[in-house]
Amino acid sequence: METTHTKILIDTRRAVKSGLYPVKLRITYNRVQKYFPVLNEDKTKLEMNEEYFNHIRTTAKPRKDEKKIIDYLKGYEAQAQDVIKDLPFFSFDRFEKLFYSQTGDNDNIFTAFEKKIKKVNDEGRAGTANSYHDSMNSLKTYYKKSILNFSDITPEFLKGYEREMTKGGKSLTTVGIYLRCVRALFNDLLSETTDKKYIYPFGKNKYIIPSGQNIKKALSLPDIKKIFDYKAAAETPEAWTRDIWVFSYLCNGINIADIARLRYKDIKKDSVYFRRKKTMNTGKANMKDISAPLTDEALRIIDRRGTKPQEPETYVFSILTPGLTPQAELAKVKQATKNINNHMKIIAAAVGINENVTTYTARHSYATVLKRSGVSIEYISESLGHSDMKVTENYLSSFETEKKREIAKKLTEF
Repeated sequence: METTHTKILIDTRRAVKSGLYPVKLRITYNRVQKYFPVLNEDKTKLEMNEEYFNHIRTTAKPRKDEKKIIDYLKGYEAQAQDVIKDLPFFSFDRFEKLFYSQTGDNDNIFTAFEKKIKKVNDEGRAGTANSYHDSMNSLKTYYKKSILNFSDITPEFLKGYEREMTKGGKSLTTVGIYLRCVRALFNDLLSETTDKKYIYPFGKNKYIIPSGQNIKKALSLPDIKKIFDYKAAAETPEAWTRDIWVFSYLCNGINIADIARLRYKDIKKDSVYFRRKKTMNTGKANMKDISAPLTDEALRIIDRRGTKPQEPETYVFSILTPGLTPQAELAKVKQATKNINNHMKIIAAAVGINENVTTYTARHSYATVLKRSGVSIEYISESLGHSDMKVTENYLSSFETEKKREIAKKLTEF
């Protein structure tokens, strides 16, 4: 039978700088032992003289100050035992997360932010880390204190944050992005603790995260043809930009981050296979490779713009170079996206398109052309790499709103 035992002891293997020794909580599970620090009420590590520790553990008549320490240690061990009892199954890692979420600094959401940022950075998810970092800084600017407890984040607190942010010029879309990070940290916390003091502030009759107005612009087929037919002088930024934009449009609306990471080994026969960087490392079991057929024009673009020689591990397009850190990769992708958007403005003006054409326009145009051509939402969802049909339906809804506005204008075309 699996058994778990606890014991408070003094670790005399190595003294700290003060000459004292750390007091530890020892957990024994199936003959495996692990040691965890005992924390003072101020969250610092408890340290003692060995002789004094042995005295308070054995004395029959403790003084008032000694009894206070004895009671504290008993309570600390009892709390650990309660956590172990509440666990559906025991593991040292799960015990540590749950126990220190109740006794340590984990009540401070800014501490949770720092841990999350480190975790996703270690996983190579630099973009996600930046999102959490921006969210944390925004919350610190609003709250103006170094400690913000999860238990203090109420629907009223979040509504006040939203009002202050929008008053300061932030869009509801930006507020929503920041608060989705806060919600994710709440979900992490509640998966690790049974403490009733944490009341989830999000959801119906509480606080609803704003979605903002994210109107997606899709080009008509005649306008897309103008970009296809655009003739730029050879080896100019506009020539390269036109080709990358068209490649994105033809290959399932693949975004620049994923174009940048394409390697020649991802090209098999007449298709290219990739997994979206945005959904990588999310832990979702249904995430799989997306395949996009390579048309003759897409193959010509690879031939024109592809790096040489065409080795399996070589990046197809020279946006990235081997050996970059995740942060450096992110910076390269952002710069490439910015450059493409700047040069697409020049191209749009040159061919007479009165829209702000960006890298996202290629993806939006791919989806809406298929939708208006009668292609099933199931196919569009799969080709875009969406996690479920609802995401695709929401994605396409703004296209339909735009189309309805165009139809409504005809009512007054006297």
